[in-house]
Amino acid sequence: MSDDDGDSPGQLAPGLAAIALFVVMVAAFRGADFAAAAGEAAGFEAGQSVVASIGFALFNLELGGIPAEGFLAGFLIIALTLDVAIDAALFLAKREKGGSVVAAVGGAFGDDSRERRDVGGDR
Repeated sequence: MSDDDGDSPGQLAPGLAAIALFVVMVAAFRGADFAAAAGEAAGFEAGQSVVASIGFALFNLELGGIPAEGFLAGFLIIALTLDVAIDAALFLAKREKGGSVVAAVGGAFGDDSRERRDVGGDR
């Protein structure tokens, strides 16, 4: 058993920080004016496709019925980031055997240099 009785400042600080955060959040929610935001809900016109408008906005096309900002730069940044992540995953997944690199995908691309195993039956 330890001699620590739980009153050290190192153990007290996180609890006090949590209580202070709770007090700040209560003050923020009590002071917020939700009545102004609770007015009549704004919707879209009948017959407008929200999904199609989002797709058109993604590529900066002005074909959607609902006006929106373009997101082409964000789309390209996300696409490049995902491409780099996939390339890094494949790079990290490769193995080495005897000084030569063995592909992470195994023999999926028809690598004939590997030994073929006979799974039963004569060929």
